[in-house]
Amino acid sequence: MHGLFEGLAKELQTAGLRVEVVPGWKTRGRPGLFDPIGVMDHHTASAAGSGDHPALGIVTHGRSDLPGPLAHFLLARSGKVIIVAAGRCNHAGAGGPFRWLGRDAGNARCVAIEAENNGLGERWSSTQMDAFVLLNAVLLERLERDESYTVAHKEYTTRKIDPSFDMATFRKRVGAALARLRQKRWQLNAVKVITGRRNARLRARALRKNGWTVLVRPK
Repeated sequence: MHGLFEGLAKELQTAGLRVEVVPGWKTRGRPGLFDPIGVMDHHTASAAGSGDHPALGIVTHGRSDLPGPLAHFLLARSGKVIIVAAGRCNHAGAGGPFRWLGRDAGNARCVAIEAENNGLGERWSSTQMDAFVLLNAVLLERLERDESYTVAHKEYTTRKIDPSFDMATFRKRVGAALARLRQKRWQLNAVKVITGRRNARLRARALRKNGWTVLVRPK
């Protein structure tokens, strides 16, 4: 299992996402290099009205012409995140170069998200899109990258049309979500250290009311 996935399910839940895992996900993956530096977004092309996550079996096990896993995550129509695999996946195929992504490097250098949508005009619900944005942001925060490291399958190769939304707008939303995540982490890690006796304790009380973690040390 790539270190990117250590503790990830809990972090996603803490961020507000509903998370499930497919048994065996920690050891599931294809042979070959997997050293991700970004995220590639896809849609499944499953029929509208076919259920919450009809593509789960194919994404996990693959097809007769393409062995699975086909993505690391399946994003259900309800916004639920399903973790499928923590190793290399067959999701990108031939393509590139595109920006930071080299030629035919998608499988080696990208974490893959497949989102349930027919790609032919099916409306993306706000719940699913919010989850899509947040999942990208959490992954990029872990990879220590910005929103420019989110790429669409259709940007990587002209063979594909997924996902069926504007990526410039999507990246802006991912960037805003990243900023919120990083601000929250800074707030969680920030500690005020003050010294003194009576006055220090009064200052500490006021700071704690404002949300600070405070350590009081005697002179």
